[in-house]
Amino acid sequence: MKQAWLQQKERGSVTGLVIASWLARILGRRFCRAILHPVCLYFVLFAPAARRASVSYLDRALTLAVGRRARWRHVYRHLYCFASTILDRFYFLVGAMRYFEINKYGLDVLRDTLDRHGACVFLGAHVGSFELLRVGGARNWSLTLNVLMYEDNAQKMQSVLTRFGQGVTLKILPVGGLDTPMRAKACIDKGESIAILADRDLGDGRMIEVPFLGGPANFPAGPFLLAAALKLPVVLALGLYDGGNRYEERFELFSAELELPRGQREQKLKEVVGQYAQRLEYYVRRHPYNWFNFYDFWKKEH
Repeated sequence: MKQAWLQQKERGSVTGLVIASWLARILGRRFCRAILHPVCLYFVLFAPAARRASVSYLDRALTLAVGRRARWRHVYRHLYCFASTILDRFYFLVGAMRYFEINKYGLDVLRDTLDRHGACVFLGAHVGSFELLRVGGARNWSLTLNVLMYEDNAQKMQSVLTRFGQGVTLKILPVGGLDTPMRAKACIDKGESIAILADRDLGDGRMIEVPFLGGPANFPAGPFLLAAALKLPVVLALGLYDGGNRYEERFELFSAELELPRGQREQKLKEVVGQYAQRLEYYVRRHPYNWFNFYDFWKKEH
């Protein structure tokens, strides 16, 4: 069965995104951040599913990080962090980087990997801002990045970029199609890299249960099977929000090449997914308000 997030309707519309983007452009970041406060308060009060998911996650993350259970103020801070990264996504896409202080870690590893192989597979997550990494790669390293994502979400974002994006184009690989691996391979053959947010299902529904933040959680097998099939180095990439105007870009070599040998395929796959979950746990314990999966991530699927 598909994960719960797939069954939730996206909030907002193309018109809403365009209006929000227009406001962000005209009014500026400081004013728009002030507007986020009543918006987040509304969600704390009137979005019970998101609130429950936030409490479920924060109880785990804060207990492990600082020995503290979640309270309403922590949920509010969680939602405000999420809203801030959504707002900042617009500024990243239009190149308004003057608003931000961005510290970068692991660039030597990334540059060496790209110099040696020309391309790689980026494993990200719904943690912090992946848009910061995508735009940064395109602007700083002339890196062509194809992001696996659902096409309707990509169309909404592209409609905004058409109006405000100054020539920025989203390169999308639609997920869930039988031809996705072939499309990904065609991108690799052109020297382009692939980016996968590997904490959510790509559409085939196959999940691997591994420990995460003190309990068993289901992670999708698809991103790791695809990464193994592409036979390229795999780089873990996260854009972490530190509050205010501060972000961190984090890159680390996850694997020189994912190998899933016959006879050991299932065991090795579980080990690889477990390794990914361990690295995510390391970062979300350090940045607990950057986790943006607002559904019950630890719920068993039946």
